[in-house]
Amino acid sequence: MAKRDIVSEIQEVLIRSRGRSGVWPPDRLSFLEWSLKRLGAVGGMDEVFKYFPIGAIACVEGYFRRVIAHLIDRGSPYSENAGDLGRAIEGKVDLRGVLAIQEDKLTAGDFIAHLLPISSLGDVNRHMSVVLKVDFLEALRPCIKPAASVAVGGDPPEGQPNPSGDDLAGRVYADIDECFRLRHIFCHESDSAVNIEPATARRLLESADVFLAGTARLVKDPDEPSTAEGATTLSINDALITRREELNRQLQAAFDKLRSVEASTEEEASSLQEVQRLWEVFRDAQCQYRYNQYRDGSIRNSLLLLEAVRLTQARIADLERAYFDWDVGGRAHELVPPPSLRRRR
Repeated sequence: MAKRDIVSEIQEVLIRSRGRSGVWPPDRLSFLEWSLKRLGAVGGMDEVFKYFPIGAIACVEGYFRRVIAHLIDRGSPYSENAGDLGRAIEGKVDLRGVLAIQEDKLTAGDFIAHLLPISSLGDVNRHMSVVLKVDFLEALRPCIKPAASVAVGGDPPEGQPNPSGDDLAGRVYADIDECFRLRHIFCHESDSAVNIEPATARRLLESADVFLAGTARLVKDPDEPSTAEGATTLSINDALITRREELNRQLQAAFDKLRSVEASTEEEASSLQEVQRLWEVFRDAQCQYRYNQYRDGSIRNSLLLLEAVRLTQARIADLERAYFDWDVGGRAHELVPPPSLRRRR
């Protein structure tokens, strides 16, 4: 049996990523919630509804690998704390990974986080507790807030209370545990009679969203203005406007770079420019849609700006990936992605 190539595994994950960095939760949860809303109470969809806890745990697992890697690469004290993760990855360390770190093909955080087992809420708690040097789930309790729909004045799901504090944290932790359990059943048991109701799937997705958003608040990434200590709506929006303008400059540079290698004629350059214009139309429409969802709440401007930042980051990553693939041709799969396609440190 061939030996596992951990370095290639990590590089492939980074290349497939959407350019998301830092500690902000993945967009995939929003897509899952949107898909569930579209399905509604359609009959005969028992098998389809089983996917939602699978997708939710994919978000949880991927998110905590990213956060752990980000914290380790942020430096002291997290990098020193990570030394105690050795027991969790004992026997998995590959010297090729160490050499790849030295050659700047990947970061120490990438390497360690990729090797950690994350198959339960207990695994998440153990790893995060080591890196943060606190009991993670206990420290997270005050950071657990109601979902956005409740926070801006909406009602909780039918039949569900609007808990807060320890009650909400306890419910969220129980839901994440249940999500891991269902994921295991639906992924590994071919003849299980277990099904999931749409209302349960909705609750589990909401709890995953609240769980990851609370984690983002706890670790307080300095590059995420909405998690900063003492942040106000005005200061968050000012920071997001600055970030959006910076990303727009990066976007133009990435587009110009791609056009320089891919558009060999004036017609091709014009066509590529039209593609970019249509993307901008889509971006603006999507941002307006997000604004309209919360038009009666004070959070509406922040969500519009966050959507613009998210979409622009993803577009920059797409353009840079297209440039990378075009520039190196058929050798792309053999090469290390440039730093801009890897998770930002």
